[in-house]
Amino acid sequence: MDVVIAKGASGADSYAYDLTTVPGPNRSDAHLHAPINASGSYANLSHMDFCYKVRPDVSKTAKATFTRTYKWKVAKSVDKSTMNLSTGGTGTANYTVSVDKANPAYVDSDWAVSGEIKVTNPLNSGSIEISDIKDVISQQGASDISFTPTDCSPALPATLGPGDSLTCSYSKPLGSGAAGKNTATAVVSDTTTIPHADGVGTADFAFVDPTTEVNKSVKITDSYSDGPQNEPISFGDVKDAPKTFTYARTIGPYPACGDQKVENTATLYGDKDAVLGTASASVTAHVLCKVKVVKTVSGAAPSGSQSFTFQLRQGATPTTTGTTLESKLANAQNGGVIDFATGLEPGSTYQLCEIVMPGWLTSLGDFVPGGFMPPDGVVANPNVDNSILCIDYTPKAGDETKTFEVDNTPPPGGRALTIGFWKNWASCANSGGNQKPVLDQTLAKAEPTGIVISATSGTYAPFGGTLYLVLHGSSTNPNSAPDCLKAVRLLNKSTTDKGTKMASDPAFNLAAQQLAAELNYTAGAGKTPTATTAINQAVLLLGKYKFDGSEVGGTYTGGTHTKISAADATTMNNLARTLDDYNNDR
Repeated sequence: MDVVIAKGASGADSYAYDLTTVPGPNRSDAHLHAPINASGSYANLSHMDFCYKVRPDVSKTAKATFTRTYKWKVAKSVDKSTMNLSTGGTGTANYTVSVDKANPAYVDSDWAVSGEIKVTNPLNSGSIEISDIKDVISQQGASDISFTPTDCSPALPATLGPGDSLTCSYSKPLGSGAAGKNTATAVVSDTTTIPHADGVGTADFAFVDPTTEVNKSVKITDSYSDGPQNEPISFGDVKDAPKTFTYARTIGPYPACGDQKVENTATLYGDKDAVLGTASASVTAHVLCKVKVVKTVSGAAPSGSQSFTFQLRQGATPTTTGTTLESKLANAQNGGVIDFATGLEPGSTYQLCEIVMPGWLTSLGDFVPGGFMPPDGVVANPNVDNSILCIDYTPKAGDETKTFEVDNTPPPGGRALTIGFWKNWASCANSGGNQKPVLDQTLAKAEPTGIVISATSGTYAPFGGTLYLVLHGSSTNPNSAPDCLKAVRLLNKSTTDKGTKMASDPAFNLAAQQLAAELNYTAGAGKTPTATTAINQAVLLLGKYKFDGSEVGGTYTGGTHTKISAADATTMNNLARTLDDYNNDR
């Protein structure tokens, strides 16, 4: 209704209603009446007129649609980022792959409203012409969006007969997900005598449940085959905590030393295999170099009781003993093959050393011509142990296990060793190195005659005349010589009975070098005419002065020997130097 007229007596009250507000406060009323008459009361109603314009009925729908895209994150970790390995060795790295919802967990987009507008002629007779449809979308916090639907049937303008309808469909994208109202106005062309007005229809809309969901479920795949492979994860799986996958991977083996980087990458896939993210964890394997020794004796593997000691050292030089990193034996049991367990840093210098017994030769020095002998004694030569021959070795990144093929040649004809070796490799020595009793064993080889240190006969060979000092071994127990202590004291340039130091005495200096030279000869070291002559001269020169090495109860009761002339003292010193050169393989 637009207007209601209440008629009474000679007048009428009219009530007008504002239909422009949708909805509005002026669209209903009550207690309608005629005007007040002369008596001051309402005139009696004679009749009421209800006036209205014909409006088409407008109804509409408004469907809210939007897309929800779920957001994810992937992380990967490993329990150790670096590890030390040796060539051919392996290690284990433990990985964790974690998949979780991101923050925010999802993002909404593609908001739109769509629906249908239906316009119907409410008359029982007479037509209505619809010239246009105007649609307005209102959202909180946004400007109104006005548009005209174009998909109408029948097409606009349209003349609707009694009870006829037209239908328009629409779809409009929006800029936000705020709730709102959609108002459609059917514009009427008033071409008849019947008063007409535009028809209005409304529909509310709200974005509640997404119509399209993207990446609600994902898959995780690791580059390592034993890691997760196409593992499905739904959004519900990570509602309260991340979804994790753990696995172990063997790192190595690598044939060459140097740094090796192992990269593992986990990839998160969404709808249509779209990559949503990757995460990597790397392990750097610091591969240390290795050393191997293949030991032969005259070209064949060791046999019987043959045993050879090899060492890995670092910091050893001709003047420094360095640090022994590892010591191993090559023998018949392992076929002469030694695999050192110690890993070597690429670029650092190490020493491979062999302990060579007297009378033996080794090819170790062929790798680094000559090699060198670290001073494995507390004082300078000749008291150092020159049985240890070392060569420098500097591995480099990319090297495979270094194999040293070392051949030894047994006596006779091998190396001579210093007094430092002989006094330490004895059953009665206090060296603390657990050395074998080589001195005792060599004295045993000299039996039954023993090793003559001092004699006076011009027919020295074979041991004629007076013998002042002879050292004996044991033919029944070669590992424990009865004269072991005497020999060690003499090699230490001390008296044989009390151990008094006599290093400033030319006779003791000569006796020490002579004993070492005779032990070398007995053990099978290579002989030289110069050394042989010096040994014989030393025996006779010491015999000339009745040298027996003891302080009391010896051959010469006045001391260890008679007084030495200046000329003979010089000769003794010269002979000692000659024999020292021999004992040092010079």
